[in-house]
Amino acid sequence: KSEAWIRLFARSSPESLPEIAVCIPGHGAILGAWLGAWVIPLDWDRPWQVWPNSCVMGAIYGYAVASVLSCIVSALYSNNKKKVKET
Repeated sequence: KSEAWIRLFARSSPESLPEIAVCIPGHGAILGAWLGAWVIPLDWDRPWQVWPNSCVMGAIYGYAVASVLSCIVSALYSNNKKKVKET
C-alpha cells in the first residue's frame, strides 16, 4: 500500500478514478496552504494574517477548488474510457 501513496503524492500519477479523487484535492490543499503562507509577512496587524489562519484558510480554499476540479477531471476521464470501449 505504501507504493500507492508514494505514486499518488510524490510522483502525482493517479491511475484510477478513486486515486484521482484523492490525489487532486490533496495537492490542492497543500498548494492552498503554501499560497496562504505568502500573506503572512505582509502585515501582522490584520486579524486574518495571524498564524496559522491564512494557511488554514488557504488549505480549505485550495481543497474546495481542487475538489471541484477533481470532479471535472473524473467526469472527463470516465467519458474518455467509455469512448475507448465503444471503439
